[in-house]
Formats: sequence, structure tokens, C-alpha cells
Amino acid sequence: MPDEALKRTPLAWLRTPATSTTPDAIRVELRKLEFVRNLGAHRWDLSALNRACAAELERRIASLDRTVAAGAQVRVEDGELVISPLDAEELPDDVKQLQALVAERLPKVELADLLIEVDGWCGFSQHFTHAGSSSSRTPNLLTHLYASLLAQACNFGLTTMADVSDLSYAQLAWTTEWYIREDTLKAAMTALVNYQHHLPLEAKQQLVVHRSPTAETTNLPATPTPSIVCSQPASIG
Repeated sequence: MPDEALKRTPLAWLRTPATSTTPDAIRVELRKLEFVRNLGAHRWDLSALNRACAAELERRIASLDRTVAAGAQVRVEDGELVISPLDAEELPDDVKQLQALVAERLPKVELADLLIEVDGWCGFSQHFTHAGSSSSRTPNLLTHLYASLLAQACNFGLTTMADVSDLSYAQLAWTTEWYIREDTLKAAMTALVNYQHHLPLEAKQQLVVHRSPTAETTNLPATPTPSIVCSQPASIG
């Protein structure tokens, strides 16, 4: 399969445009042409497919016309398709009471504390390795790693994280550049999913989770507990 290392389908690979004119990029485009030619795609007759698509489009347009004419929740105003919102259903009083009871019992959790605690459970941080395969001599690496992850997860960036914490922007940017990559994120996510998969609650409720087919459970070491001090901490609650 083309581009197997990137786990893309042949169609996705063919539709990826060239981003440069380097010799390697040109060779990739030539491989695409060779792949299409080997399939015999240049000899395919797509007229039947076009007719089938046109017939399906006509069928669906006719169905929409009947729905609009019936005066349902869909209508056309000034040439624009308008879909009326559904009426909200009032929650029963006992459900509201249950919601209030649950909300009262949920503690307000600092996101940083939660991230550190979860790492202590499953050790996901050990999968964030240096891109140069070198051991880090940076003090408080875990603290900067947690802060960089929170900055990305909360979508407020490293500058804001540096402003609300006692960490430097330069160190956060360095940690992000060298440790947070697609492959390390996937490995950390696999560790999280594996841990969740073996929780008793999931086994009882048969929760459906997105798991990697190659994920494996490993014995993970305990993780030291650093701290991230923010002047404007984020909370869950």
C-alpha cells in the first residue's frame, strides 16, 4: 500500500498535494502517477457512476421537496434552507434533584493536580521522550512537560501559561519542541486508554472507548509529583 508508514489510504495518499519541488517530492509525485497507471485508472469509464450519482441527487432533492411541502420543521425562506430548532424537553423534578446532589458532591479539581495524579496512576509521561534520544539534564522537566501539555489542551498557548505560572516561556517552548510530538502523544494516549480499559467501572458498564489495536499494557513505574503554581488556576467543577 502506498505511504504505508503514515497509515494513509491510497486515495488519501493520492490526494495529498506536493508541498515542495525537491527531488524527493518529485519522486513521490512520480510514484503517484505510476500507481494510478498500474491500476489502469486512465482507462476507467466513469459515465455509469456519474449517472448513478445524478439519479441519487434527484431522488434526494425530490424527498426534500416533499418534506418542505408537508410543512415540517424544514422550510425555505428567501432562498435559504431553515431548520427549526427542536423544543427542549423539561427534565423531571427527580432528575433535577439528582443533578444537584451529584454537583454538590463533585470536588473542584485543579487541572494541573488532576494531570499529575493521573500520571501517577498510569505513567503516561514516560512516553514523552527527547526527539534526539538523549537523556534530559533539565531540572523540573516534568513540571514543564505538564505545563506545556495543559497549555495545548486548554488552547491558551505557552505565553499565557508562562504569564500565569512561575515558569519561563523559553523553557516551555523548548520542552514542547523536543518532547511533545505526534508519536509521543500517541504513545501517552495508548497508556491512558489501556489504564481506562482495565478499570472495574468500564468492565461493569461496558463502556465503548477508542483503543489502539496495537496497545499493550505494561508495568509502569511510579511517577514523581512536581507542582505547577498558577496565579489563575483552571478548575473543574
